Amino acid sequence: SNCNPFLSGWFLMLKSFINSLLLFTLAGTVSWECQALTLAEFAAANAPDNAEENAQAPADEALFREREQFVMKINEAMMKEDREAIKHGAVTMFDYCLSTKISFKKSSARAMYATYEISQARGNQDFLDKRVLLRGTVAEVRNAAGKDPELFFRAGDKTSPHAVRAVFASPAADAAKIAALKKDEDTALLCTGAGITDETPEAKDCEFIDRYADDCEKTKLAAIAGIQQGNFKVNITDLGNWTLTYLIAAESPAFMKECLKGSCETNQELFESVFGSAYFPMVFKGVKPRLSPPEQKRISAMKAAVWQYLIYKKIVDPATGKLMVPDTEIPDLTLVNTYVKKTR
Repeated sequence: SNCNPFLSGWFLMLKSFINSLLLFTLAGTVSWECQALTLAEFAAANAPDNAEENAQAPADEALFREREQFVMKINEAMMKEDREAIKHGAVTMFDYCLSTKISFKKSSARAMYATYEISQARGNQDFLDKRVLLRGTVAEVRNAAGKDPELFFRAGDKTSPHAVRAVFASPAADAAKIAALKKDEDTALLCTGAGITDETPEAKDCEFIDRYADDCEKTKLAAIAGIQQGNFKVNITDLGNWTLTYLIAAESPAFMKECLKGSCETNQELFESVFGSAYFPMVFKGVKPRLSPPEQKRISAMKAAVWQYLIYKKIVDPATGKLMVPDTEIPDLTLVNTYVKKTR
């Protein structure tokens, strides 16, 4: 009974990958009666189709270690790309991480301004006293004598006087970051809506997202590292991230080696090719599509790569296919599902 939130939105994922696999958690229509996938079900879904393949010896240990290094490095790269994507309103892993801590909505400064322009009552309904992940382009930072600095987000084109005012929660602690902001730079702050004054919408108690993003990165990378230490007590997103990046390593060794040699950046075409395969709906949701012979061969190779890794980690018995460790649930992301439902 596999009902996983990312699968219903996977076509949307193919249109806009840059957000670190995050439609695993946040895209598409969510079913609210989902049950968890189990480790046993995940292993069984990756088991070879016949007994002879079932007992195949795993690949060379050095190859597994190389793939593990790649998985960590590419996930680190994706988390860093998230930080930039947040500034542009993209759906990212950060949305999930932050939603487990606080309730918030996302908005651009332009959208906030436009809402208040239509109706102050509507603006207050949407934003007043609500936490908002507010993004936009810096129009200016004012540092009047004797006053705390104020950031003004542009709410129109460069010649427009329209703006949204943002006041910081800890201006002294954030002084260096505030001073580093540049005109025309895109940024995002976590704020509380503060109504409108003199036709200018306001946000108060604004924070830079760095601390939250740091915590998110640490948590998600720890989950990936845990899987590679044989700990599959993770959620669907973590398992999906690991599986996707491990399969990229298995299918594209040249890309893996290039990444390990120097800087590592996501390759949208490559990621879409793997995520867009039949593997994910088959393994994570139990879908059984009709496959052409070349597709069948590819899916078999993908399953074999994961199966061999499970053998290497002593998760499954290669002879019987049974788990060698206690079974565990790999739950759906209830908090994320709730967050998506509230904000759709």
